[in-house]
Amino acid sequence: MTDDVVRKLIEAFKLDVSVEEACLYARISKDTYYRKLKEDEEFSDEIGRARMYATMAARLSVVKAIPTDPHLAFKYLERKRHEEFSSYQRPVASESSQIDLGAEAKARLQKYLVPPDLGLKTA
Repeated sequence: MTDDVVRKLIEAFKLDVSVEEACLYARISKDTYYRKLKEDEEFSDEIGRARMYATMAARLSVVKAIPTDPHLAFKYLERKRHEEFSSYQRPVASESSQIDLGAEAKARLQKYLVPPDLGLKTA
């Protein structure tokens, strides 16, 4: 694996592409890439940093914009501190919310859900 191939992989991964796309761009096989990744810890670390680049750049952009954009600030809080700031309330299951089908419907369902040769009683 040449320095040019490594440079191309890093360049591609900084754009948040897939392994397949990075390998195509660098003109190597995925097997070659994974072998090098496994054998070379320094290469693995460098690739890891490159793969985080786009996310870190986007995060930095969002965080820098928060002081001047209250809508973005609130959207960030809704996602980052969901329990405290989200207006969406997750449904909570309780015994009272369970549906009572009645004996007749339960018996019909039982007929289809439990094979008759098991000797289980239906409702």
